[in-house]
Amino acid sequence: MQKIVQKWLFLLIIVISCSKEKTNRPNIDPPKINKNELVNYNKNSQIVKIKLDPKKSKDLIDFNKYFKLEKIINLDNKAVVGTIDKIQFTNNKIIIFDRKNTEQLYCYDLYGNLIWEFKNKGGGPNEYVRLKDFDIDTKQKTVDIWDSRGLKVLKIDIETGNLKGTEKVHTFGQEMVTYKNIKYFYNIGGGFSDSLCFKLIGVNNQNQVVSRLLPYEKIDFTKNSYSIRSLNSSFNKNSLMFSEILNDTIYELKNDELKASYLVDFSNYGVNVKEIKNDKFIENSPILKNKIINFSDKIVFNDDYLIFNYPFKSNSDRYETFRTVLYNRVSREIIHFRRIINSPLTLTKSEQIIFENFDSNDNLVQIIDPMIFNEARQRIKNGVVSEEDIKLFKNKKPELYNLITNSNEYSNPILAFYKLK
Repeated sequence: MQKIVQKWLFLLIIVISCSKEKTNRPNIDPPKINKNELVNYNKNSQIVKIKLDPKKSKDLIDFNKYFKLEKIINLDNKAVVGTIDKIQFTNNKIIIFDRKNTEQLYCYDLYGNLIWEFKNKGGGPNEYVRLKDFDIDTKQKTVDIWDSRGLKVLKIDIETGNLKGTEKVHTFGQEMVTYKNIKYFYNIGGGFSDSLCFKLIGVNNQNQVVSRLLPYEKIDFTKNSYSIRSLNSSFNKNSLMFSEILNDTIYELKNDELKASYLVDFSNYGVNVKEIKNDKFIENSPILKNKIINFSDKIVFNDDYLIFNYPFKSNSDRYETFRTVLYNRVSREIIHFRRIINSPLTLTKSEQIIFENFDSNDNLVQIIDPMIFNEARQRIKNGVVSEEDIKLFKNKKPELYNLITNSNEYSNPILAFYKLK
């Protein structure tokens, strides 16, 4: 009897919580389908193959051969930034999104001075419930933030940080990129009707769906695809790119045409691949064993380069490590490596660098957490390191010494900018 009562109480709690969630939802006005869809999917496009053998990637590359440290920006501490989940640039501004901790946006100048911050969480018409993504609308000069729970886009004036207006966008989008006045959403399902069962949905500012791309197929691993991985656009908004989960194809949307531009050939090596079958995960699926290696996250690109990471564990590795690929889109040269030596901003002999994006000058951007220097900071402060060693350190790595001594564990993240040689 007690178990029956507990069961009914549990169901009652679920019903109550679900009913509360529904009341927070805005009135649903499904997007209208515009029959004149703007984007053509070119299935016959010529695909460039990027052939990679994870076991033959270089273990180490020399920083000085491929990169040059251009500048370092210390973000001031007027507002606390927890983590940087996304970063974008204009010609004179840096826009930062902290989704996990503070759930807000920040705007800095190119010297790291805070210009404005935007936080307006709540259930009101000019507030957001759950921030998922943002993008810069260069034509309207706004920072557009996507509220996936409130089903709307809030348009923030890029100069002042003030709210200029909101746009209803009723789709279950997880990420958003603005391209040629159309907001493209990575769609997680059918939305409000079967007509929206597409992976990429393009919506205009009248809440009209003007493009539906890549229909959701049944999970078929022989076709080696399922769902979209992170979207990203180039700084000049010439195009946007994305890959798919369980897929080695890189798609590009450019000039109203979507095409499969690149095929990454991992030479039949696959790791940690799972098959979904009967709603269960099956390890080491024979179907997928030699299919693919998943990309780790979004693809960083500009007109000249395509950059991505992927995890791999060889027989000699104790655990999974990242490989980085720098692909020259013009010469088709491939730089395929695991770690970098002689980096001016590392205390260790070698390190893995994750590049977050390109800035307006085509510099690659790395985000550095000042907390990683805590031990070195304490050793210098407590006199463990001799004056002579400190002097040698300052001469050999002056930028790193300044980072360590001019920050503390509570400082905001540091941005390092590198030029590709």
